Amino acid sequence: MATFWITVYRKPTHTDRYLHKLSNHHPSQKQGIIGTLANRARRICANEHIQEELSHLNKAFLANGYNDREIKAALAPRQRRPDANEQENIINKAFLPYVSQVTDRIGIYRIPCSCGSVYIGTTKRSVGTRLTEHKRNCRLGQTEKSAVAEHALRDGDHKIQFEDTQVIATTSGYHPRLVREAVEIHKHPNNFNRKEETFYLNRIWHPAISRTKVAAQRSRPVPEELPPEQATPPPPTHKYALRRRGGISLV
Repeated sequence: MATFWITVYRKPTHTDRYLHKLSNHHPSQKQGIIGTLANRARRICANEHIQEELSHLNKAFLANGYNDREIKAALAPRQRRPDANEQENIINKAFLPYVSQVTDRIGIYRIPCSCGSVYIGTTKRSVGTRLTEHKRNCRLGQTEKSAVAEHALRDGDHKIQFEDTQVIATTSGYHPRLVREAVEIHKHPNNFNRKEETFYLNRIWHPAISRTKVAAQRSRPVPEELPPEQATPPPPTHKYALRRRGGISLV
């Protein structure tokens, strides 16, 4: 009895050229290409050939500029969507109203140092929470966890001016925040960020970015994080006054 094994077929002229890592496309598109090919391998390949195909994809995307971490994450099996019978086990989400210093989310922030250099950071949490972590890292000497702590404890006169921290962008979404952080780092050549931790920005954008203005330092400091029980909603931004005819107008 004949046995048939199914695997991915490639023409002899196939070059394994896919969307390059340095291509100016959204990161989700690049990850989607790797994930789609991995999903194809799991769907059509026999069990004996799945790992062989995944190894081929790993080598191909290494040659296209991707690193091991990115490829490993994209090649990982995708989570299966629950069917109708499993819907009752799903935990529903609740969305809280905006409360200052509690439910706010920020994007890119800037921390100055007394030596004249700055740190550009990004977070999806409140600025108070992130500043508290930076301060704790400085106090405990945890330089491996924070570039701010590493700079503060370096030889020389370095006083991190946490009170002058400024939020310079409120970009939402993980990848847009990484791109905006990279843009701001390029606009601040006096930064002390760790280069290996920043998003790679293609050099083709550098001339245009260099012509943009750097956000001016504001005078009002960023408030530190408050415990939830102490946080209060912000006061109304408008006052109301009765018109002579009984209507209501904003003043």
